[in-house]
Amino acid sequence: MNKTTIAVIGAGIVGERILRTLSGHAEAEAIVIYDADAKRSEEMSRAFSVPVAGSLEEVFEMKPDWVYIGTPPRYHAPIAEAAFDAGLDVLCEKPLAHDADTAARMASAAEQSGRLTAMHFPLLYNPSVRALLSEADSGKIGPLLRIELQAHFPQWPRVWQQNPWIGTRDQGGFIREVFPHFIQIMSRLSGAIEISSKRTDYPADPALCETGVIAAGTTETGVPVLFNGLAGGASEERIEFTVYGTVGALRLVNWSDLYRAEAGGTFERIDESPSVPGLFDELIRKKRGEDAVIVPFSEGAVIQRTVDGLL
Repeated sequence: MNKTTIAVIGAGIVGERILRTLSGHAEAEAIVIYDADAKRSEEMSRAFSVPVAGSLEEVFEMKPDWVYIGTPPRYHAPIAEAAFDAGLDVLCEKPLAHDADTAARMASAAEQSGRLTAMHFPLLYNPSVRALLSEADSGKIGPLLRIELQAHFPQWPRVWQQNPWIGTRDQGGFIREVFPHFIQIMSRLSGAIEISSKRTDYPADPALCETGVIAAGTTETGVPVLFNGLAGGASEERIEFTVYGTVGALRLVNWSDLYRAEAGGTFERIDESPSVPGLFDELIRKKRGEDAVIVPFSEGAVIQRTVDGLL
């Protein structure tokens, strides 16, 4: 059986995770790595036994089934557009771009090219998140009353996340790097989000990203949404995503721990959720023309508008 082939452009922390996932996948494989940092490319090549390309042109000449873009956000657009021009389908890291105008341009280029697109939103392939979506969609918690995201980071960038751009104002920060995961889930629950009020705090250095945000908005279907994010406060890292309904509520804590509360009751942990196909399983389905759970560039551009509204 021929495997689905993936070219990995960008061999940073998340690119390494992609390579690790592919190394154990039965039906998909990485066939080439390209990164502007040649030393990093060679390191990943040795770790995963995947050859290194010397240029984007060399990557595209290999005609992979999907081109994964895991570079800093500012470079997503030119690489994606070049891949479209080469007749290739694209899997892009989130956020789609560093700003909403560029994201819209990418979505338009994708539509005009006729190529398949997808984004790496790992939460969507998390069994706990799919259980949350299923319970909310089924009406088990009643009509939605409010959706809240609270995120606290003792420091930003986080210890494991040090790189030259992730703490910068033009393309880094937790609003761009963390919030899109949850904005995507919010939009699946209740439609696109319009920010109506916000306070976003920045340090005195204009090169550095935000340190805090408090914001309110409304989904396409009229559900209020609250955002509360802080970096640098004296507490442990914690992320809580809560969906309130009229007869129950669901809470996702630290990415994967799911809790449910009934009216007047306390939150109790849901220990097990049914397994779901992973991202690359869905990409294979999409390539075959089957129904697949993916986030296309068009959806990514809508998410980016909300991100920009918070900045």
